[in-house]
Amino acid sequence: MYKYKPKQIEQELLRRWRECNVYSTQNLNAGDKKYYSLYSFPYPSGSGLHVGHAEGMVANDIMARYYRMKGYKVLFPMGWDAFGLPAENYAIKTGTPPQQSTENAIKNFIYQIDRLGISVDWSKEIGTHRPDYYKWTQWIFLELFKKGKAYKKKAPVNWCIGCKTVLANEQVIDGKCERCDSEVVQKEMEQWFFRITDYADRLDSDLEKLDWPRGTKQQQKNWIGKSYGTRIKFNIVEINDVIPDQVIPQTNNSLLLKNIHSNGNDNLLSKSTKDGLKISVRETSETDLKEKEIVGCLEIFTTRIDTIFGATFCVVAPEHEILEALKNKIQNWDEVKRYISESTNKTSLERQTQKEKTGIEIKGLRALNPFSGDLIPIYVADYVLINYGTGAIMAVPAHDERDYEFAKRHQIPIRKVIQNDDKNEGEKDDELFTGYGRLINSREFSGLDSKTAIEKMQNWVIDKNLGRKETMFKIRDWLVSRQRYWGAPIPIIYSPKAEKEGYGYVPKDKLNVLFLHGFGSSGRKGWRIDFEKEMTKLGHKVYLPDLPNPLAPSFVEWENFIIENYLKAFDQNEKVVVVGHSLGGLLAFKLAEKFKLAKIIALAPATPKMDETVDDHLYTSESLNALKDFFNATKDLNVASISKNVDELIIINSKDDYVIKQKSQEFWKKLFKDIAMFVDFENMGHFNNQDLPNGFPELYAYINIKNNSPYPGIFPVNERDLPVLLPVDVNFKPTGESPIKLSKTFNQGVKCPIFGTDAFRESDTMDTFVDSSWYFLRYTDVSNQFAAFSMPKLLPRYNSPRNNEIWETAKEVAALLKDLNYAFFGPLAVSIINGGPYKQLSEIDVVASSHHLKSVIDSLIKNNYELITTEQKDSGYTKLRKNNVELTLRSISLEVTQELKFIEKYYDGVMLKVSTIEDLIEYCKEKNDNEALEMLESTYNQTNLWSPADIYMIGAEHTVLHLLYSRFLTKFLYDCGYINFSEPFTKMRHMGLILGSDRRKMSKRWNNVINPIDEIEKYSADTIRMYEMFMGPYEEAKPWNDRTENGVFRFLNRVAELSDKVSEDYESITQKQRVNELVKKITTDIESLSYNTAVAKFMEFSNFLQEEESISRDVWEKFLKLMAPFAPFLTDHLWNLLGNDNSIHLEKWPDYDGSISSVRDIKIVVQINGKVRGTLTLKNEASESELIELVKQNESISKYIKGEIKKSIYVKEKILSIVC
Repeated sequence: MYKYKPKQIEQELLRRWRECNVYSTQNLNAGDKKYYSLYSFPYPSGSGLHVGHAEGMVANDIMARYYRMKGYKVLFPMGWDAFGLPAENYAIKTGTPPQQSTENAIKNFIYQIDRLGISVDWSKEIGTHRPDYYKWTQWIFLELFKKGKAYKKKAPVNWCIGCKTVLANEQVIDGKCERCDSEVVQKEMEQWFFRITDYADRLDSDLEKLDWPRGTKQQQKNWIGKSYGTRIKFNIVEINDVIPDQVIPQTNNSLLLKNIHSNGNDNLLSKSTKDGLKISVRETSETDLKEKEIVGCLEIFTTRIDTIFGATFCVVAPEHEILEALKNKIQNWDEVKRYISESTNKTSLERQTQKEKTGIEIKGLRALNPFSGDLIPIYVADYVLINYGTGAIMAVPAHDERDYEFAKRHQIPIRKVIQNDDKNEGEKDDELFTGYGRLINSREFSGLDSKTAIEKMQNWVIDKNLGRKETMFKIRDWLVSRQRYWGAPIPIIYSPKAEKEGYGYVPKDKLNVLFLHGFGSSGRKGWRIDFEKEMTKLGHKVYLPDLPNPLAPSFVEWENFIIENYLKAFDQNEKVVVVGHSLGGLLAFKLAEKFKLAKIIALAPATPKMDETVDDHLYTSESLNALKDFFNATKDLNVASISKNVDELIIINSKDDYVIKQKSQEFWKKLFKDIAMFVDFENMGHFNNQDLPNGFPELYAYINIKNNSPYPGIFPVNERDLPVLLPVDVNFKPTGESPIKLSKTFNQGVKCPIFGTDAFRESDTMDTFVDSSWYFLRYTDVSNQFAAFSMPKLLPRYNSPRNNEIWETAKEVAALLKDLNYAFFGPLAVSIINGGPYKQLSEIDVVASSHHLKSVIDSLIKNNYELITTEQKDSGYTKLRKNNVELTLRSISLEVTQELKFIEKYYDGVMLKVSTIEDLIEYCKEKNDNEALEMLESTYNQTNLWSPADIYMIGAEHTVLHLLYSRFLTKFLYDCGYINFSEPFTKMRHMGLILGSDRRKMSKRWNNVINPIDEIEKYSADTIRMYEMFMGPYEEAKPWNDRTENGVFRFLNRVAELSDKVSEDYESITQKQRVNELVKKITTDIESLSYNTAVAKFMEFSNFLQEEESISRDVWEKFLKLMAPFAPFLTDHLWNLLGNDNSIHLEKWPDYDGSISSVRDIKIVVQINGKVRGTLTLKNEASESELIELVKQNESISKYIKGEIKKSIYVKEKILSIVC
């Protein structure tokens, strides 16, 4: 008899699976069936996997294995959410660098995950702590910043005095840090935020599209907190005299009259009570108030304007600006100030949940209820939060629980204005009623139902210009700054010099940027292409015109061309920045004499002096004559007009300029010394394309308009300088500032992007939620060195018409090189070869294998191509020119040539700068060229093809923030055009919590923790896999039970023993029917995540096979295939014992055959004289008479039949009732 020996087979199968790449991910093509099985990547703790990890991973693994066998291409990756406090705290305690402890923990996790038999494709592994990952986290930050979605401001934050860092509200438990149990205080700090509130409405409404647990969606909705209401103005009135409180005795339903005061203009009504106490009531309407009494205004937001007549006081948050603004009018300012100070030490969560509603009345000020005309007291209380609504509320104690508690504590009147008409007759009215009903005590609105009243009252407010309808959200912007080391550095540079001068990055300013090229040049060429792309990404409109006759320029022609086609066409309200290069700079100065410009940036501007600017021997006579006329027309510059019309003038030169030499540079410094800023670079030459092979990103910062930046002195790190690496020379001990700030190397070489002066980096790191909010995108394209994930739109898009001269030259070159084993490409090839889409691209690029480069060059020279860079003839980088078209030749490896060969094939060896990957895909579709289309999509569109994830398994503790932030970033990237889906996880499920055997949450404290590796050693990997799936419904909590686990192990042993019964020749209709039904059941259970019932069916089917003398090989193979996703080791081993060479996990999933009649047990309850006496179990249907015969043959039932059967009733397949 076969004996199950898991330890022997598991190690052997793990080795075989690795060697054969059984679980490798194939590139996805359009139209392929795909399944993206996503597990919430774990934090790699030193303690390793726990059974909760195992539960989720096995559940994902079952889906991945199932869909592979169904013929789908499956992506099942794994990675590590590795940044965060635990590793840093461990470093503080032990001195072990987080990089080291994290990588050690990851090695252990990988070992444990393999031991569990999880079919992860390890080539897709990522770690948020690794530079090749957080480089792209930083890139996402820059994208947010450049589009105005990331910003910095001062804000009150939760500050842990132990960890010395900012905490989210969820990390504060009863005023203590959840990690170190230290006290948490409120602290105001400069922090970075993401504008998630801009997406609040979509985050709320799009939840309806998602297949998520209802409770999770509701929690998301609660966090977003969308509400419809009204914003209303309450005027603030100064009150100079105060009347003591007067109370009507023994009157439960009367108003408590607080702070009633009188002056000569008041109309006092008097009334005596039985005990002689006189009550004075002041009636005041808005028209009674003199203008001088109104000293301010409170704007409040309410969802229940129908209760406004019941507003008996107003409350403002301690941080409300009105307090500071009116402090000189507040009679008890010292008391109010103390209360404000005490409130700052409470977290916002504490303030919302504290039982006692504390507060201080603001003496000397009253709020005017715009509906009733009542003057009501104003309180400052910390249960009102400044960051929700307007930071001020109208308090209606009769109809709001918090207001009611506050009013009771402070003895404030409670006025009922909503009648509960749903109460039972005779039932006593409650003092507090928070529902909707019918209005009372509300003047002309009395008698209306709440819904009608809200609409009419909102219209009244709008008509009176006292407010408006408004939709409000509870969600606040995402605070992402952390003052810790172990996180992704925020890619920002601070320049004290730029801050002093008023320069900074302007993410939202939309400018018209007009570039004027110089002599013999053109607009859309070389580095200007990248310049256009970067400026366009920021929302600016960029114009790169080709000025007429560049080799024989006419000033009048150039000036008229720009004025008529551009300056006159611009919206007068739009700001214009002119960048003039060389001769274009001189043109810009002349234009500024006539037109208002926000800025001129002159790059190496030519002087209006022929002898200083032009070397005669370099120019034709036609060009010399044209330049002479040009300079004559521009020699008299009106500096006063330029100063008046140009808000800002910057002149940029390079010390090694070979055209505009030092003498010319000094000319401008003298002429514009009082109105211009001068910037001198080194090694920039004349700023021509050949001088700037890596582009001119330094120019980008100068486009900003002085004193127009919300962030003076703040600049994003240039993308080409990413990643900003974490320094290693740090002390991890918490100081209240990031340890990075004390690093000596972190700021070495950091310079101001504008002035070149010393600058420094942002030392805060990002919230680890940022890292985990896009990892599912990186999984789809982990080896991409040029982008965070597959983004066809990232390659340059050139919308200008095709340049026919370039096109003809390109075709000529293609024909010349046809027999030279060449590859001839454009921007796609060069962007890949040169390190990504951000590098400079030439007009035409020829790429040849290195050993053919010389032949290519020689062939071109023979055909009248001018060799420009003779000193580089034998190198891998050569330039040639013909008909004003430049060619750039580069050598590449044959491997790259092969990788890109389809462009040669489908573009006749030619590709010009008119395409992105998207355009190429469309081109291939038009040509019905599926081969090229498949290659393109499989290489460059993987993210869009794989996403969104088909299933996301995640713990229920992540119902809010991680999911919300991931959805936000996905929508942002969708809006940018980088992806074509706006939701990351269309289907998501939570794994239920696995409790200890004592039914308590597993914890070292309770000594009830189960280690999955211990269970593997004790039983087998398949045992723990099947047991965890068998414990109960996947999404419900369930306790660990050793006896049941042992039972699963015994079941697997019985399955192994069944292999002895398998017969090649044996056939059984019943077995065939039963396994066919099992196929149907298991398929349904897997797709519905009903894993526990699937395991139960396996056990039932194995019991059936136990009773069989032999087992059909076909039935056995189907059974093993069905069990393979659950018990991958045992099934693969038993599959091999049958003589199969391939892994069972590469086999096809069994199909349900609807033509095979089903076999099932039919249970018939038998009643005799009204009492249940037994049950008949049938394999097939039977008639009533047949059933009666079976009853007679059944001794345990027939003994209850006394005498003759008088009557019988049969309910088909349910019950047989006999009367005798």
